[in-house]
Amino acid sequence: LVEEVRFNKGREAFEQNRASEAGKMLGAIPSGSRFFAQAHYLLGTIAVKSGDPASAQAEFSKVFEPSALGQSAEMWKDISTQFTTHWGSVLKVSFDTDIVSESRKVGELSILGLARVAYQQKDFKKALELYSRIPKTSKYYSRAALEKIWTLLSLNQHQEAEKSALEFSAVDSSFEAVEARVVRGLVLVD
Repeated sequence: LVEEVRFNKGREAFEQNRASEAGKMLGAIPSGSRFFAQAHYLLGTIAVKSGDPASAQAEFSKVFEPSALGQSAEMWKDISTQFTTHWGSVLKVSFDTDIVSESRKVGELSILGLARVAYQQKDFKKALELYSRIPKTSKYYSRAALEKIWTLLSLNQHQEAEKSALEFSAVDSSFEAVEARVVRGLVLVD
C-alpha cells in the first residue's frame, strides 16, 4: 500500500508539472514493486522534458529489467489467484487481461521514448530499429510508423520512406496516416 500511495503521489506531481517532487516520489519505488515500470516510464519522461537524454534512456530502459518484470508479474499472479479463490475464474481472466494490457502499454511507450531519445541524439539507425518494434496491433503504431518515416528521411533513405508512407497511409485512417501522405508527396516532388 505504501508503494501505491507513493506512486500515486508521484504521478500526481508529474501531472501537475512538479518534476522535482515527482522524481523523489517515483525514484523511491523499489524494483520489486508492481509500480516500478510505470514509475520509471514517468521518470524517463521527466528527463526528456528537462533535456537530459542520457537519464531518459536509462529510465526508459529500467522498464525492461528482468528482475522488475518478474517481481511485478509474480505479484499480479498472486493477487489474481486470490481473486479467483474468492470471486471465481471469470474475474481472474478479466484481471489477467488488464495486467497484460497495462504492461504492454508501458513497454510500448518506453520503446517509443527510447526511439525518440535515439532520434534526438541523431542515432537514426537505433531509432529506426526501436520504432520497428512497435507492433501493428498497438494503439501507438500510427505514431511510431510516422516517426519511422521521418527517421528514414533523416537517414536519406527517401525511397524507403516513400514506400513506407504509401503502405502506411493505404491501410490506416489516423491523423498520422494523413500526415504520411503529405510526407510521401514531399518525397515524390523532391
